[in-house]
Amino acid sequence: MTLGANLGLFIFGILLNMVGPLLPHMVADLNLTMTQAGTLYSMRGAGIIVAVLFAGVFSDILGRRKFILTGAVLWILGFLGFAVLSSPWLALVIWLIMGLGFGAVDTGLNSLVAEINEEKGAALNRLHFWFGLGAIVGPLVSQGLLTILPWQGVFVAAALLSLGFYAYMYRQTFPALQRPSSSPWANVRHVWSWRILLLSFIIMGYTGVGTALMGWMNTFLLERLGTAAWYASIVLALYSAGLAVGRLACGALAERLAYERLLFITATLSAAALATSLWAPNVIWAGVTFFLTGFFFAGLLPTSLATANRDFPQLAGTVTAVLITFGSIGRTIVPGAVGAAADAYCVSVGLQWLIVIVIAMAGAGWLLNWFRDEEPLEQ
Repeated sequence: MTLGANLGLFIFGILLNMVGPLLPHMVADLNLTMTQAGTLYSMRGAGIIVAVLFAGVFSDILGRRKFILTGAVLWILGFLGFAVLSSPWLALVIWLIMGLGFGAVDTGLNSLVAEINEEKGAALNRLHFWFGLGAIVGPLVSQGLLTILPWQGVFVAAALLSLGFYAYMYRQTFPALQRPSSSPWANVRHVWSWRILLLSFIIMGYTGVGTALMGWMNTFLLERLGTAAWYASIVLALYSAGLAVGRLACGALAERLAYERLLFITATLSAAALATSLWAPNVIWAGVTFFLTGFFFAGLLPTSLATANRDFPQLAGTVTAVLITFGSIGRTIVPGAVGAAADAYCVSVGLQWLIVIVIAMAGAGWLLNWFRDEEPLEQ
């Protein structure tokens, strides 16, 4: 089961990040405007937000299996549908379907791993290591397949990969539900507290800052340091590598330190590394410091999920849904805010305010660490 979950999030990372090399070909063949192409991402994001909340709160009642398998089916339908479509308007619907699939699989796998592992921090950090590896592999595989296939063929390959994941998980025996409930919204009210609010803020900041860095780092390096596009891409890859390595390190430390203490330490070091990165005098300095930013930043999301699931072990789906919903909001808002600041000033200024967000995340970690014994955990 754990192997299937790690495999699933690895595939999730590939599928979520494979589109970049395909986008110019999609725009040309479908006669899309840049606005229409951007709207595809927005529709996928909207689907993720809806599915995360719905799948999480209802999986505590209906089980993880239904939502993980349904998400895989939506992947298959979405990727196949987009490979054969002919209408930009139909494309919006299909990308919404793909987003629903991503949200259902993401929430289902995180909840499943939290449910079946006693060492939740270590298990969730290892799980998200595989997502990071998939995020690195995805664009490379996509670009490689483009040398022998049209972009539609790459989407068909993605559907076949999704089918393989569905077949594997279909054969697994999922754990029985620990506690029935008649109202998913009662579960949300039950878990909601100041601790969950602070953890939600950390995840919202993590996804927002991480998405903004992935989207704007190349432009920042070209503007500030005048680096070649190839070197800027190498720095971006180093940041992603830092995320992957950092999750392995946090996985090793998660069961030796209190989760709240680990959140405070890693958020504080992330703020310092990010500030150093944004004032880097040359590309080598930028590469090292952005790697360290990713390394320290890596454990914030899985450790936050582990903390919430430790507090409410019988409502893994609900707490995961609440936290990842806030993460989806951060992913939607923060990169756009950076763009607005870049239009008004420059990209460097737009990214510098991300430091404030990470400092606030460290403050949330400090509060969680300082008061971690104030509220009894759910038994």
